[in-house]
Amino acid sequence: MNPRDRVSYRLLLVAVLAGMAGCRPITVESAPAARGAVRATVSTQASQFPRSITDSRGKTLTLAARPQRIVSLMPSNTEILYAIGAGNRLVLDTSACDYPPQAKLVPHVNAMNPDIEPILARKPDLVIADDRYNDRLITGLESAGVPTLVVGIRTVDQTYDAVRMISNAVGAGGQGTKLAETMAGRIAKLRGATAKLAKKPTVLIMYGDNPIYTTGPGSFISELIGICGGTNVVAAPLPGDIISAEKVVELQPEVIIASPDVLKRAVRIPGWADAVPAIQNRRTYTMHDALIRPGPRLPEAAEQLARYLHPEITQ
Repeated sequence: MNPRDRVSYRLLLVAVLAGMAGCRPITVESAPAARGAVRATVSTQASQFPRSITDSRGKTLTLAARPQRIVSLMPSNTEILYAIGAGNRLVLDTSACDYPPQAKLVPHVNAMNPDIEPILARKPDLVIADDRYNDRLITGLESAGVPTLVVGIRTVDQTYDAVRMISNAVGAGGQGTKLAETMAGRIAKLRGATAKLAKKPTVLIMYGDNPIYTTGPGSFISELIGICGGTNVVAAPLPGDIISAEKVVELQPEVIIASPDVLKRAVRIPGWADAVPAIQNRRTYTMHDALIRPGPRLPEAAEQLARYLHPEITQ
């Protein structure tokens, strides 16, 4: 994992730990369900073990039996496990895993710096890890002979793939298929509702204000901004995903999305009140925590974002 990705992903975890607020779903017209990109594969029927799973690295993991002691190292993967009915098999997750509420009751490892020893002590028969944030941990786990499923998400479609992959690995393929289809359908409705809108407001996502951390192109969040009828004001990658206050003034974002604490400080950044349209027009909104968690609640977060950008399409 390169330094830029590591810094960016740590910021996402910090944002998750900040506890950003959620909201109700948007109502839109129907549209065909979206299709995922790369599909996870299994070698046998959904109810049978042993089975082989191809993970996000293209590496094959063979599971001899249905996993009963699962460790999840990312909040999004924890949410997936609960959504498909496998949350009761979790023996360890992270301190950032706070949804659903049951996840808080599971023993934790430090989300920002997980150690391998507590994981090995739980004697897991499956660890679900992230390809960017857990790269060093993955090497140690595999060296110790621990079955490790690696999930990597860069696009919205890959979120659905992750749902199917994890579901197949834990023996809940049917639930995963249904969940992925439901998620894809809701996102497709949003895409259809916003596709022909003439106005696509420019959006700045802020994860921090000193320095100002944001999200550039090539992320599922930036893709979601487009799906929801906006345009990411950051059109080119930034070193460390850091943008200066002066550059924000130059780019003139019409909407700013951030956590409540960051928003309180953003409106007081020198020069912004008189020069940044989002501040001038009071179009600053609280980020849904699921917007930075590519999991089951991603459609809910997208619906909230679309409502912020285009309240005229709600009912």
